[in-house]
Amino acid sequence: MEYIKTTIENEVQYDWAMKRIDELLPLVNDETSDDDPNSIELYLLSRLVQEYEDVHYPIGEPSLIDVLKLRMYEMGLSQAALAKKNRGQSVTYL
Repeated sequence: MEYIKTTIENEVQYDWAMKRIDELLPLVNDETSDDDPNSIELYLLSRLVQEYEDVHYPIGEPSLIDVLKLRMYEMGLSQAALAKKNRGQSVTYL
């Protein structure tokens, strides 16, 4: 019986999985059936990569200031423009 790994154990395996996911992405779309071999492989590799990243590359919760800065960037707002939208109240702590 062949042994099948159920976790990514190191960076070499992680890099291989990421490369394989990049190869599979153009082959799978919303119309691809769930029983398609490429779709199954993409799903399984994605789960393994997510589990590895959760442990080795955790992303913490953003601070309120980080969220505000991102939203300002997305809207193309400077602090001065945000202050005008905020009825002239200064936003100098960013």
